[in-house]
Amino acid sequence: EGNISSVGSTAAANSVLASGGQMQGSRAVNADNRAQNVSATGGKGHVALGAVASVDKTGRSLANSQSFEQTEVKNTRSIVSGNQADQVHSSGGSALANSVLARQSKLDNATVQSANNRASRVSANGGKGSVALGAANTNARSMAAANSVSVKDGTVGNGVRVNVSGNQATQVEASGGSAFANSVAVYNQGRVHGGTITLQKNTASNVSVKGSTNEVLGGGRSKNGILAANSVYVEGNEGTEINRATVAVRGNTATDVQADGGRVNANALAVNARGKVNGGTVLLDSNRASNISSKSSETTVMGRAVSRNVGTSQANALQVDGQMNNARVGIVRNQATNVSASKGLAAANSV
Repeated sequence: EGNISSVGSTAAANSVLASGGQMQGSRAVNADNRAQNVSATGGKGHVALGAVASVDKTGRSLANSQSFEQTEVKNTRSIVSGNQADQVHSSGGSALANSVLARQSKLDNATVQSANNRASRVSANGGKGSVALGAANTNARSMAAANSVSVKDGTVGNGVRVNVSGNQATQVEASGGSAFANSVAVYNQGRVHGGTITLQKNTASNVSVKGSTNEVLGGGRSKNGILAANSVYVEGNEGTEINRATVAVRGNTATDVQADGGRVNANALAVNARGKVNGGTVLLDSNRASNISSKSSETTVMGRAVSRNVGTSQANALQVDGQMNNARVGIVRNQATNVSASKGLAAANSV
């Protein structure tokens, strides 16, 4: 415990970082650790006279977490259990608390588990860049992950077993990016082949996300925020998929989950964009959701509305914007109250 901080790089406490190598027949265990006040801030760059653009280096904060970057992981158990993390923050990057991140990596015949962890006050803000003379202004995407498993541009296959159970997450928020609480996220060419994904008896409360706005030559552009609480979230192009897997979301509780200009998923399986679910079984059972909301946002630049983000809310629901083929679906014994969306879809206990 203590204050751990970094500018323009990575701040890590009680964590495992693997990059550009191979792990085989191994066990990576983070258990019964305590981490508090872990923060990282992206560095700032600037181009004079507006020639190109400024660039921000992303900052990453890891507390009781595991990060695999461009790493091949075979026959390995990745376990994050019994940890407590509080006040984990990143500006212009990712904040991970009691979580596992696999980015541009391959997990083969792996067991990935996040169980009985406690995370609070986990936050990430998008980084900012600017160009002199007002040419452009950009915001980096951010991610706040608490007790979660995130697969980005990677593959989890050959009988993978992902278990997220018995976790508690509160006060998790992201501005201009994604917030994941007790969830499994597969996106940007991420793939899961076979095996099981189980989310069970998790509690998420006070989870929020906000969309971001960029300004370019007096115009504007908005990005929706993404929020998943006790959920499996799949998004990407045609390469993103969950294939012949069993997905079970049962006995979870989500309360006070909100997005301002974004998508909310609570105790749900969401398949967005061109993501695919092929074969397998999906079960949503005995989940509780209350006060789940998303509202649209409107961006105004120079007195004119230039973009609108449409909010959607899914509670104890299966959402398929991509493709689902030959899958068996069960939605039973769920309860949802106060589920709302402004100028978008609100769905509860439904497909």
